[in-house]
Amino acid sequence: MNPTDPVLQALNNGNNPTTTLTTTSILTASQTGVTSATNEPDIDSLKSTPNGELVLTTEGDGPGCCDPVGEFTLIAHPGASNQTVTNVPVTNGGSNVQGIDDVIFPGATSGWLYVAETGANQVDKVWLTGLDPNTPIIAIGGLNEVALVNPSNGDVESALLSGLNSPHGMEFLAAPEPSTWAMMLLGFAGLGFMGYRHAKTAAAA
Repeated sequence: MNPTDPVLQALNNGNNPTTTLTTTSILTASQTGVTSATNEPDIDSLKSTPNGELVLTTEGDGPGCCDPVGEFTLIAHPGASNQTVTNVPVTNGGSNVQGIDDVIFPGATSGWLYVAETGANQVDKVWLTGLDPNTPIIAIGGLNEVALVNPSNGDVESALLSGLNSPHGMEFLAAPEPSTWAMMLLGFAGLGFMGYRHAKTAAAA
């Protein structure tokens, strides 16, 4: 891949494209930090942050691979004239990590995390609480763990799951926030009270 080749494109035909597909380039290999055709980025999963930035993962990159820096890329205002691209190298103890497969920004303080362990041919389901919605959760194959990573400098802060067998794809299902639960309970109580009054009025009639 030439560093000027696009690695991320927007489909111009909308959600229900017909006839010939047309695209607009959003990101090129050089914007992910690649400087030569010999260091091809291992582009993988695409997610988004709570504020709408796109998150592109470089998967197998890192020490001993095609690109020595394992990182994820944040694209703000994708495709617009004010688009910005930020590459965040992921490090552990000052060393670049290898095998970043998926990056998720939870967008909530609690929820269910699903992690595919390809080496074990299984999917793990874990309930997490006390999360920072804007702190990324990253599957790091080189460390065989899923970890919280500092969003500003890419340092691994703490492992959420360790001893995994080739962790890859992830998904996070957020739980309703406490305020949302409170509103739901109030709504159910209101519906119950209205039903009670309706039944009482019908009985009196």
